[in-house]
This record gives sequence, structure tokens and C-alpha cells, in this order.
Amino acid sequence: MERAWQDVRKDTLEVYREIFLHLEELDLLDMEPPIDGACLFIVFQPRIQNSLNETLASWNLHKIRTAKYKSPQAIYELSRAKAINRGYWTGDPGDDFATASHPSYGEDVSGPLPPSELVDDPEAPDYQEPADAAAERDASTTMTKLKR
Repeated sequence: MERAWQDVRKDTLEVYREIFLHLEELDLLDMEPPIDGACLFIVFQPRIQNSLNETLASWNLHKIRTAKYKSPQAIYELSRAKAINRGYWTGDPGDDFATASHPSYGEDVSGPLPPSELVDDPEAPDYQEPADAAAERDASTTMTKLKR
């Protein structure tokens, strides 16, 4: 997967990075003002998205030697067909987006709770404020102001 990200950067995104750097060198782009970032987004986002979509399409159709030269798309379709033929593909696409986006999605309120991660952590003794400045000095907790 790391190799795929290298390819995406080199083959898809690098040209845009070079354009942005060139614009900065010519003092035509300054990313400090928010308006420059907004303009850059409006102009380049559709182009970058199209480039990423083309990369995605070519990735899904490229041949994988270790998978007997099948493409990722073919592997997915074959695994889906196998699941249908074996009877464990229900055709159910799963939960809709609104359901899956709920903050408590996936929580099993009636299930067992996981073991506490803090059960073996040592506990610090209770902190008590020193009674006065002398006690604070004795406890070696006096803080001096830092000079600037």
C-alpha cells in the first residue's frame, strides 16, 4: 500500500505541487491570506479530483502478478460471485449512511465491557497543598518566576 501512495504522489499529485511551488517562486501565490487558499481550492480542486479519479480507475484495472494477473476490480467481482454461489452473500449492502454516521454506531450497550486498561496502573498519592510558604519550601516545590 505504501508503494501505491508513492505512485499517487509521483504520478498524480506532483504536477500540482510543482505548479504551486512555481507560483510561490514568482510571487503569484501567497498562502498566508485565506483568500489565496480559497482561490487555489476553487481553481484546482476539480482538476486534482479528476486526476485522482483517473488514478483510481487505472489502479482498479491494473494487473496484479501475484494474483495471477487479475485486477483489483476482477478480484472483488470474483470474490463477490464466489460469496453469492456459496450462499453467504445476502445482497444486503449494510446500514445506510445516516445510521452508520451516528456517534454511537457499533456500540453494543448490552454486551460485556472491555477490561479496564487502567486497572494495573499505579495510583499517585493524594496531593495536598502546603500549609504555608515555609512548608512549601520544605517540600522543595517553590517555583520562581522566569525572567524574560
